[in-house]
Amino acid sequence: MELFDERYRKMAEHIIERERKTKDYFADLVGPVGQEKVEEIREAISRQGFWGETDEWRMFTYIALRIEPSEGEHETQWYRVIVRNDIEVTCECPTLPRAVHFLRLLAQLTKDVLWTHGPSTWV
Repeated sequence: MELFDERYRKMAEHIIERERKTKDYFADLVGPVGQEKVEEIREAISRQGFWGETDEWRMFTYIALRIEPSEGEHETQWYRVIVRNDIEVTCECPTLPRAVHFLRLLAQLTKDVLWTHGPSTWV
């Protein structure tokens, strides 16, 4: 019975360590959201209805970023995040700072996917 308990203890330690590293990975990936960027995006949304940016992050490889008010069935204002970088990833967030955080996170993740796996369009 003692060997059985020891195996489960080691498995639990491994799971906890993996979980800790995963959380650190995502936190380190994008860092904190700056209030200046949030306000810049808020002003663009109030001025033109959305915020958008395109960047050539690698030769002939562009990423398009967009945050816009969500037209969903929410009681309060939510924000739709759209990241296009060979693949398109979207999500909806309840606050603008959260939307900016996910914009940065999804942008970096799509770049990492392209670097490690290549474009989805490869044959």
